[in-house]
Amino acid sequence: MNIIDDKKLSLIMKLAISYVLLLNFVFLFYVFNTDPSSDQTARGAVFTNLLVWSATLYAPLAAFFLYDSWKEQKQYEITKELMIDVITVLSDLYIKIGKAINLAERLKEIDNDKITLQSFINAKELRNVDDLNKIYALIHLYENITGDKALMKYKSNFDKTTFEIETFLTKLDLLYLQYFESLDLKIESNFTRTQTYKKDEKAIVKNNIDAINNIFKNPMPFSNNEIPYDLSFDQSKKNFERSYENFIQKISEILNP
Repeated sequence: MNIIDDKKLSLIMKLAISYVLLLNFVFLFYVFNTDPSSDQTARGAVFTNLLVWSATLYAPLAAFFLYDSWKEQKQYEITKELMIDVITVLSDLYIKIGKAINLAERLKEIDNDKITLQSFINAKELRNVDDLNKIYALIHLYENITGDKALMKYKSNFDKTTFEIETFLTKLDLLYLQYFESLDLKIESNFTRTQTYKKDEKAIVKNNIDAINNIFKNPMPFSNNEIPYDLSFDQSKKNFERSYENFIQKISEILNP
């Protein structure tokens, strides 16, 4: 049963239970405040008036329950729209960075093959601050509506792992650009191209190759709240993917409680 059906059922139960309780009160009031020996017509009139009174009293109560249910459903609909927007922006950013990671990993073979990437990694353009700010704004709005502060933790972790992987990508971008220019490579197609090094070519870019290999082999120093730590490229990639998966999982829990 989805959340809308649950809310409808909850509303029906609230309306039914409240009216039953009100009728019980009317009945008890009638029993304890009506003389059994009095005229039957008079007792009937009293009971009828009590029913009218209960209906009058029930009307604003029912209106309150209906309004409260409408407000909850409207909040859920707004929350759903916000979360869908977050997923859209988040997934687009994840795919964009994921493509850059895949390109970067081709450079792990640069010691064996001359590699011409279909485009430069350009990691400096990947970290779209507008997208990250948009995600923050959507979550902040969600917090104001629901009072739920849990989601921002996942966003902060995604920001952190995004920064880490893009630090690697930025360095690889600069190093590959030097390698690219040293060999005077040309982009001839939309595909990554691997070739055997020609005579003396590898010697020309040996320092570039070593520098690129060092990025993959050696951990890089980072700092979080002034606490230093080291991180490898592969671990950074795993952390980035995990933070995205956890973020999406948390949003799914909000959409499907």
